[in-house]
Amino acid sequence: MAAFFFYLYVRNLRLGDYTAYVGGLLFMCSGSLLGHKGHQALLGASVWLPLLLLFIDRYLRTRLIREAAFAGGVLGMSLLGGYPQTATYMTILATAYFSFRCFGSDDDGQRGGRVSVWAAGLAAICVISVLIASLQLFAVAELIPTITREKISLHMFNQDSLPIAYVGAFLVPGIFGGTSGLGSYYRSASFIEFYSYMGQSALLLAAFAAVGLWNKNLIVRFWVFTGLIAGILCLGLHPIQRLLHLVPVYNLFRAPARHLYEVDFAISVLAVYGLHALLNKTLQRRQVLWALRLGVLAVGTFLMAAVCATQYIRFLAAPPAGAASFFGDNIQQFTLMAPSIYAYLAAWRPTVLFPMIFFVCSACLLWQMNRRNRTVWKILLSVVMVFDIWLPYRTVYANPETTPLLHPNSDSDIAYLNALDRTHYRIYPIDPATGYLYPMMNQIHDLPAINDYSPFWDKRYQSVGEFDLNGESETAYMTTKLMNELGVRYLITNRETIASQLRNVSQSTDPPASALPIPDQNCAALRCEDASFSEPGIISLQSQAGQVAIVQIPVEFTSDTLY
Repeated sequence: MAAFFFYLYVRNLRLGDYTAYVGGLLFMCSGSLLGHKGHQALLGASVWLPLLLLFIDRYLRTRLIREAAFAGGVLGMSLLGGYPQTATYMTILATAYFSFRCFGSDDDGQRGGRVSVWAAGLAAICVISVLIASLQLFAVAELIPTITREKISLHMFNQDSLPIAYVGAFLVPGIFGGTSGLGSYYRSASFIEFYSYMGQSALLLAAFAAVGLWNKNLIVRFWVFTGLIAGILCLGLHPIQRLLHLVPVYNLFRAPARHLYEVDFAISVLAVYGLHALLNKTLQRRQVLWALRLGVLAVGTFLMAAVCATQYIRFLAAPPAGAASFFGDNIQQFTLMAPSIYAYLAAWRPTVLFPMIFFVCSACLLWQMNRRNRTVWKILLSVVMVFDIWLPYRTVYANPETTPLLHPNSDSDIAYLNALDRTHYRIYPIDPATGYLYPMMNQIHDLPAINDYSPFWDKRYQSVGEFDLNGESETAYMTTKLMNELGVRYLITNRETIASQLRNVSQSTDPPASALPIPDQNCAALRCEDASFSEPGIISLQSQAGQVAIVQIPVEFTSDTLY
């Protein structure tokens, strides 16, 4: 859907079928979409952006209100996708694009139009999208006071900001691990959030368009600025984040690195403009050569900087060199993985070698396409793009055999669950190996599975299941109260350690708990928030860090109490 919608959008820009095909290929294979393969809701909300921009262009070209209504319908479908963060980013980008095309762009031989046209179109988009998504929007609005994400702290708002060092991953995807079977060794938990690689050809074409068409095409300038602004937002810079944290709705979402979605989309659009200019000789030959050389030089310089960074990291991993303070909190993990990192970042290994090979191949192909516009070069360019993106990405995720999904009755567990009365149970995937599977369990096998990953965790669930603000907990599946609230009867796990824990959990109801307020402590290291008696005679202490070393509680000590 992402590729086809982008293809239609580029066709609408009248840049040619082949260019539209390549653009669809690039957007479909952009790092922000591929990296979030496990977030089906995010993907379901993300694919609609090019179709939304298509109907905006059609409305401004025809001035027919039905085209704006179609755009509103597309935005409504994105909202129904179930990932409001992406839909919010999409809405902001589409509003900026609509305003620019209406008032500033002269791509179609005419300036945008009047304020009334802009206002009528925007009103139609808003009304139709709200009507279509009302089933979800009004339900969420009603639940706002009861959910844990009605407001998040500035610290959580800044979580998973893109480290500046990860800019190198645009050119060398495995610069900090995460590919070829090696785990990420820098901000490892967020590697998928930071995955941005979409191939050397895309960057070369985008650079060529930015240089060669800067003074020729206003829409190219718009997408350059869009990519730069989104890139700055990815970094989560403190002054900007403090200001954005005051913006309603926007301040409900964490992980600024998800603005890579707009960055990758901007690169894809710039790449198609660059490819069209290269194939159709819209620039003078002198201008093409100058822009092509400058684009190759710019991307090549950044690539060599990224390659040099990999060799410096490899030097730090080589005994007896030490990583010093370069990796900060990740120094221990880096030290443990140092022997593997040393081999992984060798110049002759795929991590470093493949990006350089594909850069040379892409640059040569673009040079040949400028000289002779032959079909063979077009085919080779598409093949090089696919292999350039696929070779590192195929090693990011495990790729298990999926044929059994089409034959659910051959699985004894699925067959057992299918034989039960579906109206009286739900299943709950409780470990990472099965957490990504819950939508497939529901959509493919039609099993009633609860959503184990959602930003809208109810405070009631948090109070009985010990969930944190991001809907995560390592103990929730042990809590009888939560299972009763959710109507869960079966837990799904692939981990023997969790299964062993579950076998030892008592099936009796939880004992009553009573709160025990903790007075102010004069120890700065102790940050307990509250304590409770989860079981008779046992005091449970809760703190933000989850660990308490020394505790002094002013209560009467008795010989039959476990401390």
